[in-house]
Amino acid sequence: MIIETRFWKNPTDRTAIEKLNSKMEIRQPNTTGIYFSMSGFTENAKRYVSDIIKKRIVVLFDGIEIKGLLTSRLDLEEILRKRFFLVLPLSS
Repeated sequence: MIIETRFWKNPTDRTAIEKLNSKMEIRQPNTTGIYFSMSGFTENAKRYVSDIIKKRIVVLFDGIEIKGLLTSRLDLEEILRKRFFLVLPLSS
């Protein structure tokens, strides 16, 4: 698992997600990426994740979700399970 965190003024763009994906590509195929960005993500970054999700799992967390995790209103394990379930193929 590779985790990136950013606390920038502007939303995280596609370039940052591409860098995360590059780091993931040189590791085992089952490597997961998690990106925390307090300022959220651009639409282009979200689209890029949708495109690469077929090969890699990348989970994005924006500022609202991060605050929810820090205040215990949200459960990280529960969120990850839901998001992984949405992208992982069901075994037969």
